[in-house]
Amino acid sequence: MSYQKIIVHSQREQIDMSQFVEAEKELNSFDFYATSRVLKAALHFCGFIVAAYENEKLIGFTYVFKCDEKSTYFFSYIWISSDYRSKGIGDNVHKLALKEAFQRGAKKLYATCSPKNINSLRLLLRNNWVISSYNNDFYGKNEHRFILQHSTQNVAYHIKAIEKEISLNDLKKINNLLLSGYIGKSLIESRGGHNLKLCKATPTKNKIETKRLEVKYEINSKLNTVIISIYPERVFYVEGLPLSFLPIEYIQYLSMIFCFATIVNLHDFNGDVELSADFKIPQLLIDYFKTYNSIQNSIRIFTESLTSAAYIIELPASHQEKVVLLSGGKDSVYQLLRLLDENDRKNLISLYLSGPTINIEYMMELENLFKLTDYFNTKLKIIKISHGDYGYNSMRVRNRASWRGLLLLSIAAIFSKDIYWGTTYDKELHTDIKKLCQKPQGSIYFGDAFPTINLVKSLLHCDITSAPSEYEIYKYMYLNKREILNQTYSCFNPLGKCDLEKDWEKGCLKCKTLHIYRKKILNINLTKIEKEYLNSFYWMGDPDFHFEG
Repeated sequence: MSYQKIIVHSQREQIDMSQFVEAEKELNSFDFYATSRVLKAALHFCGFIVAAYENEKLIGFTYVFKCDEKSTYFFSYIWISSDYRSKGIGDNVHKLALKEAFQRGAKKLYATCSPKNINSLRLLLRNNWVISSYNNDFYGKNEHRFILQHSTQNVAYHIKAIEKEISLNDLKKINNLLLSGYIGKSLIESRGGHNLKLCKATPTKNKIETKRLEVKYEINSKLNTVIISIYPERVFYVEGLPLSFLPIEYIQYLSMIFCFATIVNLHDFNGDVELSADFKIPQLLIDYFKTYNSIQNSIRIFTESLTSAAYIIELPASHQEKVVLLSGGKDSVYQLLRLLDENDRKNLISLYLSGPTINIEYMMELENLFKLTDYFNTKLKIIKISHGDYGYNSMRVRNRASWRGLLLLSIAAIFSKDIYWGTTYDKELHTDIKKLCQKPQGSIYFGDAFPTINLVKSLLHCDITSAPSEYEIYKYMYLNKREILNQTYSCFNPLGKCDLEKDWEKGCLKCKTLHIYRKKILNINLTKIEKEYLNSFYWMGDPDFHFEG
């Protein structure tokens, strides 16, 4: 071997990123500075980098993210310097990365690979990866990718005898086979290039964990707090609900929503979750859990121990008042402006869910909210939600998009039958559930998707109005309400708004997105680096936004 050492870099050490930046100039067609920050961020999110060196010179590397609390790891690309290829270095770097992931407790491993990248595809397939799906435009226009899954001890496949061999040039046929239950197993050289060998297979789990969660609640009228226990994991404290007006069925329903929030955040867990409660559960909510099971395969929620009932929850919400879920951002403020133009402000409630369970940045948002509601002279209702853990292994509150929308809408329905929220209408989320299943990590969008909205509308008997596209909102406020736009909370930098003119590299993705929206409104041409961001995987704006400037 021509290299001297391969090192695993973890979040416990500082490393010189300059060599990685230079490597990415060769590797990436988009903003390699932004990618380097993502690479560096891997060290701070329970990830790691495996790098090969010769005389302290970087000659190859890969990096791995930990995606969630369930020990799911994502393997990024492998880069080997052109002078050191075909020497087995990439294979050894990858094998060490696999070993490190397993030592950290990995239970699921995912990777992506371009059908054109024959060397990387061959490396992955010979190291027990299988192609499970294919996505067009995964990383931007014409950036198609195979999605691969590693056959770990928890995820394996029962291979059947049926095999097919398809040219890599015929991606449409390969995709149809993948959708019908085939997996890609190996590459075979042919006269016309390379063929992919596919096998009929069904995923199996060699080891299925089972966790039992018991749901209970208690109403503390003196503290105006509902205490919800999800034993043996977590306890939630909900302060500020109008308890004297709420039917007990609603408190029970709310308890099960917090149970769902707990399930999607279980620490390092893949398996079956069995639920128990000593009260009846709306059948619509049980159907909702089953729908969630259908869009992901890491957790299955079993509700056989629950007693279901077909009923609609009658809430005391006023038919005259309207409620807007206010976060302080431009989207929810747009909804507030829209309602103020159409209604008497006396019949309008601004609702904010506060506390660390909902948003770690809630203290910053609250300050801005007080300014906005004072400015508009509207009523602000605050519900605070916090939590504690039973065990020593504290759970993070992550995967919020899977459940927060359900919680927000359910609490808003207490105060009004007409709910307006800042979540923009995304046709990808408001379509057939099969579309959501096909999206990478589709389950993280579940809280904003149509099953959630339909559940709340049907069970709590309310109307829900989403916001238009983010660009349309920004354009309206920039042209008509710019003084208010400047007060909304958008920048992700907690130390102050980004200065993109001075340093584009250090700008947050939200500021970059709004910057490009602003240029389209003013019809100002984009710079090369701005175009690269717009067309990259990291674009944070509307998925169908286009600007040729």
